[in-house]
Amino acid sequence: MVTSCTTIQVGSTGNIVMKLQYELYKKGYDPKGIDGIFGVLTQNAVILFQTAYNLVANGIVDSLTWAALGITDCTYYPTQCISIQIGSSGDIVKVLQKELKNKGYYTGVVDGVFGLTTDTAVRLFQTNNGLVVDGEVGSLTWTALGISDCTFGVKQCPLTLGITFTIT
Repeated sequence: MVTSCTTIQVGSTGNIVMKLQYELYKKGYDPKGIDGIFGVLTQNAVILFQTAYNLVANGIVDSLTWAALGITDCTYYPTQCISIQIGSSGDIVKVLQKELKNKGYYTGVVDGVFGLTTDTAVRLFQTNNGLVVDGEVGSLTWTALGISDCTFGVKQCPLTLGITFTIT
């Protein structure tokens, strides 16, 4: 398996580290957080993974480790979803509530209001997925939910004079 991912190790930071941490977590090797910082805890998770897959267990994520993780493309596609939290409302919150309900975290009414019930569901989802538990649904939480595009198929069409309207 050929991979386009660069070699990373302790001291590396950024989206590629978040991708690594998320993949390790999904495979049962908890790096104790998905924060984009390759520290000792992430290194320990990498070493455990490498050992289990009969790789050189040095904590350095090279092409062989990426391949064992099943990762061939390390391009990071940030979500197009805005960050939302308690107090937010609208269609984007309905999308969140529906996805949390589908995954068994949300039992309330899908009403588009980010209240205490939604906040509790978000925090439980974040806890169970190794994310920072802050109740805010940002790019990492959206990505963990499997949602990468919150435009809902709506296109923004710029006209002359900078006026914008929405076609639904």
